[in-house]
Amino acid sequence: STLSSKRGFMFRGVFIVLLAAGLGDAAFVSPMHAQGKLFRESALQRKLFHRNKAQGGMCTRFIAKADTPLRIGVIGAGPGGLSTALALQKYLPDADVKVFERKQGNVPNIGGGLQVNGGAAALATLGLEEEIAKTGTSLQRVLSRKVGGGTLVDLDINKLLRARAKSTLVSKKSGDVYAYMIMRDALNDILAAPLASDTIQHNKALETIKNLPSGEVQCSFVDGETATFDLLVGCDGVSSVVRRHVVGSDNAFYSGIRCRFAVADNKGGSEVRPPSDVGMVEQWFGDGCYAFLATYGGNKGKDQHHTLILVEEDRATSFGENPDYSPSSGTSRESMVATMREKGIPERLIEVVEASDRTFETGVHVHNPLVRWSRGRAVLLGDAAHAMPPFLGQGANQSIQDALCLAQQLAKNTGSVDAALSAYERKRKLHTTKLAVNSWVVGALETRGGAGAAFRDGFVSTLASVGVLERVFVDGAVPVGVDL
Repeated sequence: STLSSKRGFMFRGVFIVLLAAGLGDAAFVSPMHAQGKLFRESALQRKLFHRNKAQGGMCTRFIAKADTPLRIGVIGAGPGGLSTALALQKYLPDADVKVFERKQGNVPNIGGGLQVNGGAAALATLGLEEEIAKTGTSLQRVLSRKVGGGTLVDLDINKLLRARAKSTLVSKKSGDVYAYMIMRDALNDILAAPLASDTIQHNKALETIKNLPSGEVQCSFVDGETATFDLLVGCDGVSSVVRRHVVGSDNAFYSGIRCRFAVADNKGGSEVRPPSDVGMVEQWFGDGCYAFLATYGGNKGKDQHHTLILVEEDRATSFGENPDYSPSSGTSRESMVATMREKGIPERLIEVVEASDRTFETGVHVHNPLVRWSRGRAVLLGDAAHAMPPFLGQGANQSIQDALCLAQQLAKNTGSVDAALSAYERKRKLHTTKLAVNSWVVGALETRGGAGAAFRDGFVSTLASVGVLERVFVDGAVPVGVDL
């Protein structure tokens, strides 16, 4: 089948990244290095350069004084897009950065929660350590069990990261471990707060992208407006418009795994979950599914959001991505409860679903991660580059690290955007591809049914006993390709 062939390609894939850097003849703007800052050439400078070149003269581009700052457009105001704007604000303070988001704003209590570890370390570099620690719930333990009895995995996260990743995942300032659980909307609020007031524009859905003869990138929005940039960063998720421009007809495809969410918002631990369990992630493995329970912080740490995720193998129906976290139908809560009881999930987890304020569901979609990440002056970041299945908790983490890496490479390669984009892809592509494939394998394994479920339980228990799962967790959590 097409799905099987795509899976085979994903697991066999090996890639080589060899992108040429420099200011070639077709280069648009050769961003100029003046007084340690990135600038772009004026139209007159470009005209003189090309005329001189046509006449056989020297082709070196130079600039005697600071010119117009680089114009950078960021599509998407999720964790990846907002982190990109924040990192650019720090490393390229003279750049003109604008973020375009198709939704009306950052809606409170929407979507689910996120785990941040390597992403938290990257955000500490951007000055947000205290805000993340204040808002997020500290992740202390991951405990996985079979519904019929028996422990498969028991990880002491605090102890593990102090032992294996002290140099990168333990704060030199506070001594705390960078391992938090935080609601998506709360993280977005933290990221947006330090940005200049005119940085983010809402209700701006990108429709088309055009490469101009000058090398600039022109964006047309659904509302009829257009904007032109020297660099366009696509942080617009799995169904990315920018990815279609960069890659072509490379659509995400359904993995055969469905996730149903039930979120109990703003409720204290004693109401839904004992306070002693708040720092623990629980997994309960059943036949063809597992239930995941965690508590995420929000509203500067004042709120707790208890989230139950039912992850199921479901290849009969192709579930959509649901990027807006639209609520499920009125019977979804009852349907979740019925499935959980059928699979033998403990009653106290079912009580979280029954106490939930909202439910939604999504299908897990994946991309071919081996394609190029940039075309001209358009570059991909986060899920637009490497759709990350959620099973290792690395989607937001890798997007944030992408953002920091891109900004740092633009600051280091001040003579050429081409060189910066090449360095960014080289530093991040192998690591994120490995994580995306590993996460897909983990999800496929954890949702096995029938005889596959028995194999899963034995295999996971064996991997845990020999320390493989510890290494997998640490490898995903440790930041790669960024300067902290």
